[in-house]
Amino acid sequence: MKSNGAREYLARAGFIYKVKPYETCNNGDMEIYWNNPDGAKDYAFYYPHSGYVEIYQRESEKISLHFPPVTPLTTTTPRKEEPKMNYSTAIFLISDDVRAIECSYDKGADGTGFSLEYFKTFDQNIKVGDYVVVPTNTRHEKTVVRVEAVDIEIDVDHTDYVHWVVDIVNTEQFKTFAGQERKAIDAMKAAERLDAKKKMKEKMVGLQEAQAVLEDKTTEK
Repeated sequence: MKSNGAREYLARAGFIYKVKPYETCNNGDMEIYWNNPDGAKDYAFYYPHSGYVEIYQRESEKISLHFPPVTPLTTTTPRKEEPKMNYSTAIFLISDDVRAIECSYDKGADGTGFSLEYFKTFDQNIKVGDYVVVPTNTRHEKTVVRVEAVDIEIDVDHTDYVHWVVDIVNTEQFKTFAGQERKAIDAMKAAERLDAKKKMKEKMVGLQEAQAVLEDKTTEK
């Protein structure tokens, strides 16, 4: 670092560097000096980059001096880090057949999906409203989400990891089986109602016959 006369001035005034000559602190922007090695009450601060010197005598008087600013002989420009590539989105640059879809993990009271996340798939049949299986960190590392948007133009440089869709949930087959089961249960309930009515009628006939026998015996008396 160049000299602007500030260190020489402090040396002539009896100040020495507190640790060793020209060692800097505060990222090289401040040097601390004492007026003797034992650390007396007189001390000075020197700021090379601005050229200011502050001298404190007897902890009360302050003397401010200004020397020409000092800049380092060589400056190092901070290296700009290149953004790290998100390899989970590289497939979008490789294949035009891969699709980005947006899915929700939950839905609000109005049915609108929230907790949204992007996923990728080669399945061209997935549409909005479908349910798909995706990876997760809970349960058996799989969960179901609802598709809210398809064929999204995804930013391949964004930092979130984009997982693959595991599979689409076949809700049509589920609806078919559930509907058939519901019809069978309805038929069973109807048969139970008919059987209950039949048994009740048989009980009523038996009751009427018993009442008739009682009435006949009463008449005979």
